[in-house]
Amino acid sequence: MAGLSIKYFGALLLVVGVVCINAHGTESSETDVEMLASHNQLLKSIYNEAVKLSIYILRRSEELCTKMDKKDILIYKNIASEKSKKSVTRETILRNCINRVEDRFDPTANRDNECGPDEPLLLKYGLAGIQKVVAQKYEKFFEEILRQIKEYLKGLTTEQQRNTTARKLKEWSSKIRAASTLARKELTFRSFMRYYFMQDSV
Repeated sequence: MAGLSIKYFGALLLVVGVVCINAHGTESSETDVEMLASHNQLLKSIYNEAVKLSIYILRRSEELCTKMDKKDILIYKNIASEKSKKSVTRETILRNCINRVEDRFDPTANRDNECGPDEPLLLKYGLAGIQKVVAQKYEKFFEEILRQIKEYLKGLTTEQQRNTTARKLKEWSSKIRAASTLARKELTFRSFMRYYFMQDSV
C-alpha cells in the first residue's frame, strides 16, 4: 500500500499519546492549557474518524473475500505461495485476499493490481460496486474532518487565531480542500497525520 495508511497510527498513539502533542513550533506562552487541550481533542477526533473509515474498509474487504466459494478463493493460494516458503493455510489465503482487496480500496495504491489475475474474480463478487461506496465514504470523511477543523478555528480568539498552531491547521485544511483528486486528498491527509503524530515521537 502506497504511503502510510491511517490504520497504522493507532499503534503510534499508544506510544506517544495524544496528550503528548506539543504546540507544533509555538512558544509555550502563545497558548494556554485550554487551547492545547482543545487542539489535542480535535486531533483525537480526526484520528477516530480515520479509524472508523479504516475499519469500514477492512469489514467490506472481509465481506467480499468470505463470500468467495472454496474453489474461487484458491487463486490466493498461488499468490500467497509466491511470497512465502511456509505452508499456506486457509487463514493465510483469506488474509492475502483481504489485503489485496484493501489495496484496491486505497485511492493512492498502485493500479497495476487492476490487471492482476484475480481481477475478474473480484469483479464477479462485486468489487466495482463496493469501490463506489468506499469512494463516497472517503469524500464524507474529508468533509467531516474539514468541518471539525473549521469549527475548532471558529472557537478561537483573535489572538489565538494568529498562533502558529492555528495557522498550521489552516494551511493543512486548505491543502486538503484544494487537492483535485481523492488520491491527492489522501496523500495530503497522510502528511498531515505524520506531521502531528510522528514528529513528536522521535
